[in-house]
Amino acid sequence: MTLTDLQSLYPDFCGDFSPDWGLPTRADFERLEKEFSVVFPPSFIEFQTLHAAQMRAVGEGFRWANAPEPHLSLESLLRQAQERGHLALGLLPFWQDGGDALAFDVSAAQAEPPVVWCMRDGSAFALADGFVPWLAACYEDLRRDLMSHFNL
Repeated sequence: MTLTDLQSLYPDFCGDFSPDWGLPTRADFERLEKEFSVVFPPSFIEFQTLHAAQMRAVGEGFRWANAPEPHLSLESLLRQAQERGHLALGLLPFWQDGGDALAFDVSAAQAEPPVVWCMRDGSAFALADGFVPWLAACYEDLRRDLMSHFNL
């Protein structure tokens, strides 16, 4: 499944969702990848640099490659992960709520690493096979919650 497939499956979650400061660029990701010696999954970069203009990012914890505020900044989250040793464990975070985070498990070389829930202690458990499947599951949860809220 691709991000374009997701847009067709969940048109109700599509609209103008660009962050107020604009979409990140490939250069924003290249800077972060160089500074932290990491490689982001292609689907995550594609989402932030292209599809996030039309597709909703899920939850308040989503972090952006070009956000001006630390609580929205991928750079700030990467710095915390580096200090805690999570990057050295192969956990590349992209979302944080409180002390726990969602991360890509990049410990094994693969283009689209699985998404894991990363605990404060560095332990993790699998949530999805990659960013697009994770986003699809989030959209499905949103749809189910909305339908149950309106008794549909």
